[in-house]
Amino acid sequence: KIFEDAISYGGWHIDTHRPEMFFAFVNNKPHLVDKTVMFEGIYTVPYRSIYSKDIENLYLGGRIISATHRAFASTRVMATCVVAAQAAGTAAALAVHKNKSPRELGEDIGELQQLLLRDGCYIPGYKNEDTKDKALLSHITASSEEKGFEAINVINGISRPVGDNSNMWQSAELSSPQSPRKLMEKIYTLISAISGMICLTDYPMILGLPKMIKNKKTTEFLLCCFFILLILLFSCRMLLKHHLLFY
Repeated sequence: KIFEDAISYGGWHIDTHRPEMFFAFVNNKPHLVDKTVMFEGIYTVPYRSIYSKDIENLYLGGRIISATHRAFASTRVMATCVVAAQAAGTAAALAVHKNKSPRELGEDIGELQQLLLRDGCYIPGYKNEDTKDKALLSHITASSEEKGFEAINVINGISRPVGDNSNMWQSAELSSPQSPRKLMEKIYTLISAISGMICLTDYPMILGLPKMIKNKKTTEFLLCCFFILLILLFSCRMLLKHHLLFY
């Protein structure tokens, strides 16, 4: 469920750890054994659950948030506790800044949500719309991107994959001719292959060329230099073609 005052989220399945002789209630009916409930997606944690009902200026974080026994079976896990506690800390700072009680701060839930999103939190159903975030006004492009992972995604205000939407940028795969890494792998393979052929002629590896120029025939030495020159020219040509020479 997406609450209007959502401040964090969870998704762990409901797995009540039932002590001896303690009933787990499902639809108001007691069950002698635990009834595990799996979620199809994730849910939001409402702001109302992270402040005290009876103590005016007390926020709650971690496992002590307000929840039913069955709901607690899901919200108790550490990842859910952490994001809810971050929301409690941010809310406390905002409440002090505005000189409001936790309950009164509920009137500014939109501002709190935007603060959390700006800090990198994820709240299902909400996105970063902070008017002070200059990145949202930027023009984003990339020379390499996968379909569904376009560069423009980095400023769409959503920091997690949702359904079929990646909400992130990803460069083209290594098999693509646009991939710099794949290009460098090919150059390295070519250099290694030629180095191996030179070794078969009783020469050391190319990197040891200065040590082997003594006591060798001029023709053989010039042949090695020719091979090395070809490698360097080919490498520079490929690097210039893909604008990588000065990266």
